[in-house]
Amino acid sequence: MDPLALIDVYVAENEQQAHIIRAWLADAGVDCTVSGGALQGALGDIPVGIPTAPRLVAKADSADRAKELIRLWEATSTRAGASPQDEWQCMDCGELNAASFELCWNCYTAGG
Repeated sequence: MDPLALIDVYVAENEQQAHIIRAWLADAGVDCTVSGGALQGALGDIPVGIPTAPRLVAKADSADRAKELIRLWEATSTRAGASPQDEWQCMDCGELNAASFELCWNCYTAGG
């Protein structure tokens, strides 16, 4: 594999989280880029979810180190009470939504 090829290393809940993790990785000496963050601003034009979620991409030669550091970041965040796995269920349609979503991704009903 080309060491300069870009590899997805993380799918963030939102653009803010993606940039926080990118900065944290940069402090650790791992260069990453946020890709796709602007897609979440196109609500109504495209569905919200994994395809529109901002991603962190890193060069292939540093992707494993980035993933290792991200696992450490997630473990630290979870211990601090900011679990990235928290979800809420929409009262209207029953879909599960990430804790960071203020509106249901499926029916756009307010919740959380």
